[in-house]
Amino acid sequence: MLTYQELIQQMNQSMLAAEPDRVGLLCDVLDQLDHPEKQYQIMHIVGTNGKGSTGTLIGNLLINTGEKVGHFASPAIHNDREQIQLQNKMISETDFVSTYEKIIGKLTADFKMNQLSIFEWFVIIMLQYFADQGVSWAIIEAGLGGKYDATNAISAPIITIVTHVDLDHTMILGNTIKKIAYNKSDVIKPNTTVFLAPRQSQDTKNVVEQRIVERHAQSLIDTEYVDIKIDSETTNGFDLEISSHELRQTKVHLGMLGEFQLDNLKTVISLYDWLIQDGYVSNNNLIGDILKLTLSQTKIAGRMQIIQQQPTVILDAAHNPDSTKRLIESLKRIYPNQKLKFVLGFLQDKNYLEMAHLYEAVADEIVVVTPDNLQRAIPAVELHEVITNSKVVDNAQIGLSQLLTRSNLDDVIIVTGSFYTIKEVEIE
Repeated sequence: MLTYQELIQQMNQSMLAAEPDRVGLLCDVLDQLDHPEKQYQIMHIVGTNGKGSTGTLIGNLLINTGEKVGHFASPAIHNDREQIQLQNKMISETDFVSTYEKIIGKLTADFKMNQLSIFEWFVIIMLQYFADQGVSWAIIEAGLGGKYDATNAISAPIITIVTHVDLDHTMILGNTIKKIAYNKSDVIKPNTTVFLAPRQSQDTKNVVEQRIVERHAQSLIDTEYVDIKIDSETTNGFDLEISSHELRQTKVHLGMLGEFQLDNLKTVISLYDWLIQDGYVSNNNLIGDILKLTLSQTKIAGRMQIIQQQPTVILDAAHNPDSTKRLIESLKRIYPNQKLKFVLGFLQDKNYLEMAHLYEAVADEIVVVTPDNLQRAIPAVELHEVITNSKVVDNAQIGLSQLLTRSNLDDVIIVTGSFYTIKEVEIE
């Protein structure tokens, strides 16, 4: 039997999403496997920002109500197996290999391993693993876009969630929000209920509404109806008052930082309403208590994550201009008088020029690094030419250590720019 490391090394490491009809190939694979994804209920999540937070909150809510939940999300921070989680525990090396071998045993003799990229293998293994483990719900986040993403090979999900859509991966998805919305909304399938996260552009709304009609989806739920009032905001999160179809001026604590999380929370609350109204969970005091527990206890690695105090160190995986603006807004509001220092590392296929200028405008000090993805990273020396007052260091861990030695106790250090940058810093 192969070891996990041997199997990963043998897999095709190329990005094949841009090649024609990858989704069609994956559909053929799922046909041969008798569509394992039909054995459980699916929530499919697409969007530019907010997929991870939305998916994690919904997953934890369902787990706390007694459901068996699988969650697929990318990219991973420390271990690729983090992408496939069952009840918030990543798939074991043994289960990963045995699931792969089960799949290979069902495919035609002429099928070769390298026909699929490593990401496509993770998707297929995830779908089969969740079936084998008997999950009741699978929360599946798209990796890149929607139309050509490997997760689009699934059969019609019960729920499709479109989180905030903005400019990102423009070389692949298109250079306007309308084009990106078309790509992402391609995942909408017949009879699915579509949830549209708040604060969308009119182009995104128009495209999603058009897709729903074209694809004979069941309905559209605009999450703007959820009303959230901020009672207080601290470094421990938000104290909020929420009103929705099932909540009446309900006091909750959200243990996550960043006002952008309130948009994600509106989506989660609208799903909470839907789960009750459609009979998936019962509306009683217990479910309300479970919601409050879920919101207060959920923490998400790499999203406004404080890993140290005095000086404060924050990890945030903001990797496009939209998420960068939201991060800076949150930092200014929570730390209005503190010095802000940044460890920055970007991928060259992102709009790093705009992000660099945004950080430069608010930073007291910047060190630049080359993210741990040599194929896609912009070298730190090139980033230094954009941010001329920055210092070049070898990696994010060294950059953080140097800033710590030069910081006062009330300074704030932020490691950001890419998942591949923050993953170099140990997360507790």
